[in-house]
Amino acid sequence: MNTAHIKKYAPIARNAFIESVTKRAQELGIYSETKISEAEVQGDTLIIEGRSLALAVKAPRERLIKRVQSVGFNAFMEQIAYTWFNRLCAIRYMELHDYLNHGLRVLSPSPSQGEGWGEGGFPEILEHAQAAADELGLDREQVIALKLAGNQGEALYRLLLLGQCHALHQAMPFLFEAIDDETELLLPDKLTRTDSILRGLVDDIPAQDWEQVEVIGWLYQFYISEKKDQVIGKVVKSEDIPAATQLFTPNWIVKYMLQNSLGRHWLTHYPESPLKNDMEYYVDSAAQNPVGWVSDSVTQHIEAENVGLRDKAANPTYTLSDIYAAWQTQNHATILEMQRLEQENNCLFIDAYGLQDELTPEVPLEQITLTVNPKYRYGGKLSDADLNNRFQSDTLAELISYAIGCMMGRYSLDKAGLVYAHSGNVDFDTIYHQNVGWVSDSVTQQIESSHVGLRDEAANPSYLNTFAPDADGILPLTDQEWFKDDVTQRLRDFIRVAFADPAHPDSDHLQANLDFIAQSLCLYALKPKSGEASLDTIRRYLCTQFYKDHLKTYKKRPIYWLFSSGKNKAFECLVYLHRYNESTLARMRTEYVTPLLGKYTAHAEQLQKQSDDASSTAEASRYKKALTALGACPRTNI
Repeated sequence: MNTAHIKKYAPIARNAFIESVTKRAQELGIYSETKISEAEVQGDTLIIEGRSLALAVKAPRERLIKRVQSVGFNAFMEQIAYTWFNRLCAIRYMELHDYLNHGLRVLSPSPSQGEGWGEGGFPEILEHAQAAADELGLDREQVIALKLAGNQGEALYRLLLLGQCHALHQAMPFLFEAIDDETELLLPDKLTRTDSILRGLVDDIPAQDWEQVEVIGWLYQFYISEKKDQVIGKVVKSEDIPAATQLFTPNWIVKYMLQNSLGRHWLTHYPESPLKNDMEYYVDSAAQNPVGWVSDSVTQHIEAENVGLRDKAANPTYTLSDIYAAWQTQNHATILEMQRLEQENNCLFIDAYGLQDELTPEVPLEQITLTVNPKYRYGGKLSDADLNNRFQSDTLAELISYAIGCMMGRYSLDKAGLVYAHSGNVDFDTIYHQNVGWVSDSVTQQIESSHVGLRDEAANPSYLNTFAPDADGILPLTDQEWFKDDVTQRLRDFIRVAFADPAHPDSDHLQANLDFIAQSLCLYALKPKSGEASLDTIRRYLCTQFYKDHLKTYKKRPIYWLFSSGKNKAFECLVYLHRYNESTLARMRTEYVTPLLGKYTAHAEQLQKQSDDASSTAEASRYKKALTALGACPRTNI
């Protein structure tokens, strides 16, 4: 990547953005922490220094003043300037890569006019404001009114730009911070003029320089370069620490560090791993101590535990509990190693910039940002035991979620990554079989007829153990075993297949694995029930807690939809949104709801007979209680 254009543009942009947001603050009568003009309310208007503003500005202006007084005027202006710079850079990257749902350029004219603003150009989104309004969730009537006014281009563009930022926050909260109304007051103005602050971002950095996402890191690096030069060699104030210590690390350096740290650790334990072929920056040296890169404490810990993810064929007694323990040992080693690397990097930066009196290299474990690190993942003040219990419970719940994905055909044990995410179940069998490497029409027909996944025997001698997706993508969620293909039974089959050892077919650890899953769920996700069988515990999780966890994971935008018969939940099932089609509801009724009603009737008759024939009052009462519970849910309205 050629960074010359970025190096020239970014420092100028920093000064321009700071100047622009400062001017906006001054227009609101805010000049410093102490110099703040009075605001007078006259009807539905706010008067500041003789200027009339909408009354709606009053409340956010007051919050803005509090933030200025809290952190200081200059520091706050710099913070907001970078906030808007960062948001606009991200939007520029996304519009060039066609990542925005509406497909329109937000900061630049249509590409049909050539890259850059040119003479008299306007952002493409302005030309298609009505279409963008629907996508961004804006008031269409307001957009049309501004468009037809003829002289409200600036107001219309600010509305669209803020709408785009709001939409991106909803879709990617990890990237776009929430925009609150007081910071919106400081969005730079005159955005549609030829001297707009946006013009440099579009014209001064050629489109080809935006091809790699590293451009965002380089923009930040050069954005703070002038301030870095100002503070280096001096006593660093707390607000200046980022400028003094943060450097953008190019992609190749990240790869080099990762491949020669964690990558070397992996290859030490799995020397035949094919990952080595993809590690372009790995330095292979036979003379190197194979574990010399890792601290003695970590090495001793691994050797003492003497566990790892071994070949199951070499260890026929390998259970899910063993796998989890080995994985946790590796996680612990990885976390400690990452902590060591970060502390060594901190030492290098502190020494390079003479910051020994201001900073220390230590990095607490809760700041090691790995999702396998419970201290980072959950935070708070939980004990180590509570953290480990929650992590184990969540991990096994995630395994269940993955298993359901395999049942739905979203994932497969035969291929990493996404397998099917089309719409309407279109060509599901063909696409699924092609993606996971299943072969030929004859095999496909056999799969469909037998509902067992098959693969070429020569390529996979254990093909009979392949876990096949559900035929209709409808997975019943029931508190009893009313269907042989309900979620609980299919999960049992998944665990049997996924953790089977083809080399030792007699070593069946299915019950031990189910026990481990049930025990893990009861560490956090569920309250344990005395005497409850493991499969019943798993069924209870699936019926009562799984969908809540799924909604939380996907931020209330589930990929598996829950269908319920109503208040009494006589019948519930999961359907994969990408396999839902015009026949799904009809099949749900004919294959599940109607048969279930018949089963309810038969079971009720059996309970009534058992109650009549009961040898004791207590026994009869138990049957009547079950009959009453069953009577509460025989009707469905799917």
